[in-house]
Amino acid sequence: MLNRIINFLQLLPIVLLIMVGCQSANNQKQPTDLIKQKLKGKIKTINEFVLRIDQNNLLKDTISTNSITFNKLGYAIKEVKTTQNKTLKKLYERDDKFNITQQLTMDENDTVLLTENYFYDNLQLKTVEQINQNGKNLIEYFYDDNDSLIEERRSADGSEFSLTKYAYFEEDGLKITHQSNYFQSKNKAQKIIQKFNSQNRTNETTYEIYNSDQPVEPPILGSILKVKMDENWNLSSMESINAHGISSFTTIKNEYDEMENWIKQEHFTDGQLAVLIIRKIHYF
Repeated sequence: MLNRIINFLQLLPIVLLIMVGCQSANNQKQPTDLIKQKLKGKIKTINEFVLRIDQNNLLKDTISTNSITFNKLGYAIKEVKTTQNKTLKKLYERDDKFNITQQLTMDENDTVLLTENYFYDNLQLKTVEQINQNGKNLIEYFYDDNDSLIEERRSADGSEFSLTKYAYFEEDGLKITHQSNYFQSKNKAQKIIQKFNSQNRTNETTYEIYNSDQPVEPPILGSILKVKMDENWNLSSMESINAHGISSFTTIKNEYDEMENWIKQEHFTDGQLAVLIIRKIHYF
């Protein structure tokens, strides 16, 4: 349970920062990264420290550190993440609509490990070209007549190796999205179900993990992770259910600064403090 939560926490800032594929062509400019992350005020940098706490409520180790630098308009220009003595730096370039056009991922010596080039058509993200020492990957995005993202295909050297499908529903007037990820385009690996509130903000996300080693119909469900957000779009709880139906529950307690951005987050798993996240926010 704890490892799954840690992996989710490490991915969360990146997922929020690079959600460029689902924007409608009717938008004139990308919403700022501060808006995407529901952050308030003119933030210059956020430094985040994810700490593991032992059963005696003492610091066990540092899981990761993450630093994001924003420009005065609220768009991220640099991110530095350190996990297990490995540091990765990301730099972002944007066009005049503030869409990301290039992302460079470098190591601690500023050696470029990955170059990602983003290509748009009428503000819709169409392709991402990923170039590393092993060659080139291509991510292609497909939309329906309502400009909603419906498919994402990943290929290497012309051979497709993964597929993501999106579907959109309504329940009691509220939006629900389904994201299904397939390994080698046919083995279901994961399904993500997002439920939105009346303000069109995600308030509940369910991650269904499947056994993707071989194609099986229907796919075999392995485990489930349910994540809930509060009215401020901050994490409030997480429930993990393994393949045997055994569940573990995590509640989250947030502490805020004068701008109402959280600066301390405590994760209690089955009543025991397990993870502590400290945020240091610097404003312009």
